[in-house]
Amino acid sequence: MKTLFTALALIASVTSASAMAADGLSATDAFAVRSIVPNADLSGLTSAQASAIKGVLHGDDREVGGQIRAILLWN
Repeated sequence: MKTLFTALALIASVTSASAMAADGLSATDAFAVRSIVPNADLSGLTSAQASAIKGVLHGDDREVGGQIRAILLWN
């Protein structure tokens, strides 16, 4: 029984962590951003910023790092 509760708690924590990775970005997208722009502050992103970053990450554009830096500067 303890094993079941431990497994359920682990699943719940992983699900919560991935869903709340970086204000609208998945954990995978947040990892990709941080690998391209190591000092990126992803806290407090607007939904527009998160959508734009996703578009840059999954698009065919060049200068991905510069585009992400520019999006992070949006007010």
